[in-house]
Amino acid sequence: MALVDFSEARAWGQLVVIVGAVGVYEIAHVLSGQDAAAALTHGGQVLRFEHLIGLHWEQSVQDLVLRHEWWQDLWNGVYTWMYWPVILGSLVTLWRFDRRSYMILRNGMLLSGAAGLVVFVLYPVAPPRMLDGFTDTIAAGSVEDAVVHGSIADPFAALPSFHAGWVALAAVLVALATRRRSALILASIVAVAMCVAVVTTANHYVVDVISGVAVSLAGGVLAYRIQSRSPVSADRVRP
Repeated sequence: MALVDFSEARAWGQLVVIVGAVGVYEIAHVLSGQDAAAALTHGGQVLRFEHLIGLHWEQSVQDLVLRHEWWQDLWNGVYTWMYWPVILGSLVTLWRFDRRSYMILRNGMLLSGAAGLVVFVLYPVAPPRMLDGFTDTIAAGSVEDAVVHGSIADPFAALPSFHAGWVALAAVLVALATRRRSALILASIVAVAMCVAVVTTANHYVVDVISGVAVSLAGGVLAYRIQSRSPVSADRVRP
């Protein structure tokens, strides 16, 4: 009789936890994203707040991008294709090389995601692309359109932006785990690129980016504190 590979079993267990959490997250999005009128009103309120504090950069950034089609294609690609590969790639990398950092990323995402769901339910916000004066750069009928707009995700969950926040959290933890300058530079480029992409594609406001990164990093800090009270896992492996 073959022995049970407990390491593999634990890996499958983590996959079940993550997939289950994403499923609950998306279902909650669908259940909460029904009030279009309120979401559009809240989107206008976010814009007015940005004008008040001097962060209304969305239209200026879009004006620059809309001048060149290849520029639009670049940021559309970053927004559409970078998100899940970065998140899942970071989880797999940290699981392989640093289990403690993996737990911080996983739990940080769960904690910040739970906080975000409360905001999505109580204060749904329509993205800029649904408001006058903005352009949805992702063309209708394109592959990107099917991936982004054809998903079951709540269309009125602009605030906060976990596209920006979770990518930033993953980038920080991978850079800290590897302790290499090249990893830090690459992580910084990836995080900044996603922050720019969510604004240029008119899927998020600047305030969404700031709040998304802040909530995600706060979730990571809380996860770190929880993890620091636990014994260091025997599975922890340094690269």
